Amino acid sequence: MQFHEVRQYYSSEAIQEQLLAMTEKREVVPRFMDAFGKRPSLVNMPGDLQAWVKKGATSLHASVERWRNPLHIGQQDAEELRTGWDLLIDIDASRMPPHLQNKGLQYSLELLKLLLEELRAHNVQHYSVKFSGNRGFHIMINQEAFPETIKGSPQAAWYPTLPKQIITYLRERVKDAFTAQILGTYATTYDIDPYEIIDVENSWSHRHLFRMPYALNEKTWLVSVPLTEDALEEFRTVDALPEKVEGSVAFMPDNKKDEAADLVVESLDFAEQQEPVEVEQRPQKIPESVSDKIPQTYFPPPIQKLLEGVRDGRKRSLFILISFLKHMNYPWRELEEEIWAWNQRNAEPLRNSYIRGQLNWHRQQNKQILPPNYDKEGFYGDILPGGYRNEERFSNPVTSAYARYKQAKSYQKKDE
Repeated sequence: MQFHEVRQYYSSEAIQEQLLAMTEKREVVPRFMDAFGKRPSLVNMPGDLQAWVKKGATSLHASVERWRNPLHIGQQDAEELRTGWDLLIDIDASRMPPHLQNKGLQYSLELLKLLLEELRAHNVQHYSVKFSGNRGFHIMINQEAFPETIKGSPQAAWYPTLPKQIITYLRERVKDAFTAQILGTYATTYDIDPYEIIDVENSWSHRHLFRMPYALNEKTWLVSVPLTEDALEEFRTVDALPEKVEGSVAFMPDNKKDEAADLVVESLDFAEQQEPVEVEQRPQKIPESVSDKIPQTYFPPPIQKLLEGVRDGRKRSLFILISFLKHMNYPWRELEEEIWAWNQRNAEPLRNSYIRGQLNWHRQQNKQILPPNYDKEGFYGDILPGGYRNEERFSNPVTSAYARYKQAKSYQKKDE
């Protein structure tokens, strides 16, 4: 796109009006092709926009955070300057494999519809949608939708923790449905992570920027154009060509006060469930490992008992079993299958989201984590009242299993 065409596009009064509508109490930063302009900066009037465009600005980006005075950022404590934040859900198809890039918009739209359905299920009825200008979409929820005070702290103090937790929660809620949407076009089993194909951005940081509505996208020279929900199904990228965009659809939604309160509660609850069980105990020496997968025959009685399912202490049991099975050299797929089967044997199964969160956490740990020792208060004795037998020779179930297995192997060699 030629520079004079960029300048002509941004000279439209309708486009300028829509851009200015998003600038109040925000940091606004111009982009000059591949480089952002000086920060902090803001916009007060149309002349500010035009001055940047004359200097070669190709797009404009705004902060999701709201500020008392954006120009004081860096001079004053950000926590004192921040007055709130809007939630921007960014569906990003930029990492799609080359052979699927022609499906980027289709997959993004499917994910967008699932997320909107989930928002409505949590009583969020007001939101805005815009095309990213490439292959994705953005959803905006006004800060008015979120409670002014959350767990005794002002809304502003929850940035960026709460936005990240909300998006993590929504990602989990739609994950299975989104996986099902793309089966047959990308994979034939559920053994995929759909967010490796299309992501819902969750790497929020302080002073996080988003491409403003009606700003151009330098990769495609398409407009990041707001869309009504009725227009989504018929939308094609040609509709975002600068010469076709009129600037008639506003982007900032008119949210009702606290309408996202249920979403906040559920997201915080979900985040709490993902926290791994903390096990404080004296430092343990990791026993000499065994390279073979150890069959359940050699598992000590407390582990055998836990695997039958429990009534109480399900989260503690889950921590014990995952850490134990990892030391038994279970291939990860088999470990997951064992855990899912165990959960169904419990008197009341744990939520799938909690199980999945714990499996993901353990899988990412590089250090060896032993299950608690037998004498750890609150675990075996409390979870298995009347069914726990202490093995005096061993302090930990992993040590016990290794010894049982090695002894059996030794006897086997003697028989040979």
